[in-house]
Amino acid sequence: MIRPGAGALALLLLAAPVVAHAEFIAGYEVEITAHGDGSLFVHESIRYDFGGLFRHGIHRDIPMLVHAGPWGRRRLGIELVEARMDGGPVPVKESRVGDGNGEPFLRWRIGDPEGTITGAHRYELWYRVEGALFAVDERRDAFRWNAIGTGWNVRIENVHVVFHPPEALAHDSRLVVRAFVGRRGSRRAIPAFPDEGFSWFVGWLGRHAGITVQAVFPRGAIPAEAPRDAWHEILAYHKRPALFWLLCLVLAQGFGVYWYTHGRDPRIGRIVVRYAPPEGVDAPLAGLLLDGDVRDGPAATAAILELARDGYIEMRAPEGTDAAAPPGPVLVRKRPAQEKDALPRYKRYLMHALFPLGRSVFDPADLSRGLRRARLQWWQRFVRAISEEGASRGWFVRDPALARQRALLLAGAFSVALTMLGGLLVVDLRTGVLLSITGFVAVMVMVAALVGMPRVAGVLRWALLALPILAVAAGPLVDGMHAASLLRLVDDPFVPVVLAAGAMLGFAMEMPKRSRKGTRLLRRLLGLQRFMERAERPRLARLLARDPDYFMRTLPFAVVFGMADSWVERFAGLAALPAWYAGNDFEGFAHDVGGLGTGVAAAIAPPASSGESAGGDGTGFGVDFG
Repeated sequence: MIRPGAGALALLLLAAPVVAHAEFIAGYEVEITAHGDGSLFVHESIRYDFGGLFRHGIHRDIPMLVHAGPWGRRRLGIELVEARMDGGPVPVKESRVGDGNGEPFLRWRIGDPEGTITGAHRYELWYRVEGALFAVDERRDAFRWNAIGTGWNVRIENVHVVFHPPEALAHDSRLVVRAFVGRRGSRRAIPAFPDEGFSWFVGWLGRHAGITVQAVFPRGAIPAEAPRDAWHEILAYHKRPALFWLLCLVLAQGFGVYWYTHGRDPRIGRIVVRYAPPEGVDAPLAGLLLDGDVRDGPAATAAILELARDGYIEMRAPEGTDAAAPPGPVLVRKRPAQEKDALPRYKRYLMHALFPLGRSVFDPADLSRGLRRARLQWWQRFVRAISEEGASRGWFVRDPALARQRALLLAGAFSVALTMLGGLLVVDLRTGVLLSITGFVAVMVMVAALVGMPRVAGVLRWALLALPILAVAAGPLVDGMHAASLLRLVDDPFVPVVLAAGAMLGFAMEMPKRSRKGTRLLRRLLGLQRFMERAERPRLARLLARDPDYFMRTLPFAVVFGMADSWVERFAGLAALPAWYAGNDFEGFAHDVGGLGTGVAAAIAPPASSGESAGGDGTGFGVDFG
């Protein structure tokens, strides 16, 4: 039977994309010798007549993926032993290409690229093939090889094919050898030549017609046996992609061990409900302790609210219609610039970011290039300073920003290396390059996504850690899986790259390791968060009676907990609007508090057209500028 992917041959001339009608193959002889180890040794003799055309030589293409029965496609091992032209040595250049459908082929360019030839010439090739032994059913194996493939685009005359079985089968009456001729998918058998053993002669073959030889024999008749399930098929003929999967898993697991020893926090323990923030901890530092990161909006929003509460800032609702209004409220500096020196260093930097160049008003609608660049420089210092403050207080084993950056760089380097290596496993060079570029972009997108989605990062991290356990536990399920789908999954290097990159980046996002001191403080913060999620108005009214400033003491913490809107809504009618807010109602106040992060992000981010960062030593606001 002619198989579309089993040993097809294609002839393409080095110097021209279209083969002229004057060219043809005057004789094609193929001698196939099978061995007991399951390999084939093939000798081809091709008498190619170029007519009056001048060419460099011929292309000889052999498919690297062939049909393997119920297990889908198999990757062949092909090794060229020798090549000759007219009895003498000839230059051969080996490469891997793909056809129009992306099917990978091994290509031998036979001829001198610096010279041309014409007329008739005889080419001889000797090569070995691994992977041509297939399982017919549970009791029979078969050698199958396309002696003449269906890829030739010229007429072939005087075809002679010979098959030599292994010695163990030479006199075995159970051996059945047949040859099929015709176009792809043909089942038309041709008789063997009398008294010549397994030998076939064909006067001529048209374009894209071929001959396939198949030798069927009982299983166990030779030492080698064809795989009968997908796992053995993988181990026998898919070693490279299987090893690549193993490499990806080992790297991901190794990164998991690195996180376990250098990034895993001590146990938090039992969380007790608390009604007030911990002493000596402001909301921006609480945001750092909660997430290990302050690049997103809540920490800055909480810091601005605390600055306003302490008399440094006044907040005003933006002017204009809803469509024309800027993304956030306007901020006005209320104290002289010298008084900000009493603030912690990170809040001083934030004041500089809001009011650079001696300005006293922060207007999120003012997006001039120079102003945004100045703001960005101070913003990056704010991010670095707050991270250093958390480390200096002993809440983290090492600076959380540096720990995460180093881990992300390491994970990114491994991910890109795996992407490039996976591209090399694709035998079609063009497909491999496209895969590498696609994989690189996917890894970078994953980095950006995981920066803003720590929960997704955590899911990917634990999913890959559990993958080996799931693979063992799901053995019966995998056995019932369509084997061809399993092999296609193994052969696709992009799948393990995405899994490994996702896991490593997920671990990297969790690298800032809290100390025992930081974990105890985190437990207290989580107790406050639990109370704020469940607090009812009567309880809040009693707390306000004991502490009239309770609302403004806790609002910045509600921001870092992600519940500012609901917290403001619960105090409507219980507390008065803060004196530093130039607004009329709690609904507008909640809206403006929610718009703080958006307004600051828009005003600090570098101009999109410039594509540049303002330098500094930290990271950006909602975007990584580091």
